[in-house]
Amino acid sequence: ASETIAVQLPSWEARAALGLGFVHAVAGRREEAREAFQQAMDLAASEHARASAVAAHASIGLALARADDDDDDSAAVLEEVEGRLSGAVAAGRALGDGLLEASARAAMACVLARLGEGHRA
Repeated sequence: ASETIAVQLPSWEARAALGLGFVHAVAGRREEAREAFQQAMDLAASEHARASAVAAHASIGLALARADDDDDDSAAVLEEVEGRLSGAVAAGRALGDGLLEASARAAMACVLARLGEGHRA
């Protein structure tokens, strides 16, 4: 007798919101991107299994969107974004998801370059 293990993936709504967030971000619609990334995180929080990966990817998107805020103090933004991306790196490690971890590290390099902190990358 063989045993099967059911793996529950995040709902399609969470993944769709995540994808929509990145589409909005690429199109330069920052507020819509933030809303979609937040929706993906909220939906993923109520899911199981790999939902934490969706939440981590949404967190990366939120961090990148936050780094685009020109009006705020860059030191405060950098601190907030570093915390969010550090969490995504940790989630990637915990899940054994090297792509997620690499995405978070790449996002951090982009943020540091945008905020003029290239020496910290």
